[in-house]
Amino acid sequence: MIEHDLEAEAGITELAEVAGLSRPRAKQILDVAQIKRDKYRKYPTQRALEALYAFKDASRSSGHALAGLGNPDAPRDHMQALAAARATAENARARKLELEVGVKEGKLIARADIETAALNFVTILRNSLLGLPSRMCTQLVGRDADAIERILDDAISDALSHASDSDNYLLGIDPP
Repeated sequence: MIEHDLEAEAGITELAEVAGLSRPRAKQILDVAQIKRDKYRKYPTQRALEALYAFKDASRSSGHALAGLGNPDAPRDHMQALAAARATAENARARKLELEVGVKEGKLIARADIETAALNFVTILRNSLLGLPSRMCTQLVGRDADAIERILDDAISDALSHASDSDNYLLGIDPP
């Protein structure tokens, strides 16, 4: 039983003062708890205060429990469970919004896109390097070691240059 000096029915201002909440927050909690006011804008005092204290104490009690304070064996009523569930849902919504903003700002990229780009990069690099012998064999016939080295260096540099061009593997362009 909550100690108060209010009548059986009270307005939102009085209820908010007793609960130590702002008026808009108290109204929001009573709306969530589906406690309706009558035509005189009065709420059933005891029921309203139970809801206000349950929502107010839910965040505090979960913080105390995380910090190792409070009584873990204390019974939790349905209002505290509802408040905890709503807090969890709000945290999930906030996390979802953070992720959506990160994607829109370009700070986050989908894992599938990264995997596709990496696969394209490795494929282009592999094809470029594996194609070198067949492209270079006719150019190397009859050359001395220094000329062969220069030709191979140029060919490998061209293949790596093509592979390092991010547009090629992001767009999936095959090597020349």
